[in-house]
Amino acid sequence: SSAEKWIPVSEELPKEKGEYLVSYHPCHWNTVSEKVVVGIDTFRGKTTWAKMKYQKVIAWMPLPEPYKGE
Repeated sequence: SSAEKWIPVSEELPKEKGEYLVSYHPCHWNTVSEKVVVGIDTFRGKTTWAKMKYQKVIAWMPLPEPYKGE
């Protein structure tokens, strides 16, 4: 498969519900942090991310395959 690239939410959202690797600004109360961190969030469909209260998702990509061992 081609190398995964970050997809800005401003350009495109996932087509399917599920978990994705996300780049996001952490949120605390009504404050959105300047820093960008990587984590996992669940896309609920339409435009909704599950952890919207805690993180402002700016980009996403599919999760890599889990490690299978040797």
